Amino acid sequence: MVYFKNNGKQNTPILERIQALAVTLERGQETHKEFVLHYCKGDTSAPDLYQPLERTRPAQGDGIVEAFRREMNEKDLATFHLSGIDASVKYAITDLDLGRFTSLIGSELTEHGLPVVIQAKPGALVVRYRRLSGAAAAMAAPGTE
Repeated sequence: MVYFKNNGKQNTPILERIQALAVTLERGQETHKEFVLHYCKGDTSAPDLYQPLERTRPAQGDGIVEAFRREMNEKDLATFHLSGIDASVKYAITDLDLGRFTSLIGSELTEHGLPVVIQAKPGALVVRYRRLSGAAAAMAAPGTE
């Protein structure tokens, strides 16, 4: 998506000729993974919905979820299914706004999703998830690994 704003009093000629871009993206033969479109809202943008945005890094085993509760949404709980999750691995889940930490097994995230609670409306929350390695790491505090 591209956004232009003309602060002048007359039309800008270059903006009069903007056209849509049609492009084909192809993967190299060395990978068979699907493309991931980041920051796709995935909803109708209705005023009573949550607006989730996810940035995942499967190779690093981590990601960020930004969730926005819209003003007319009456539910303080939403569940988001994350991309790039390994069902057999434990993940550290950190609420970056409140500093709260928990851990979930990947199968819980893939089957049930990541529960997100935002009390305020409108409101926002940023959550970091990262893959933990081994049983000892599951007990570690966030950022100590």
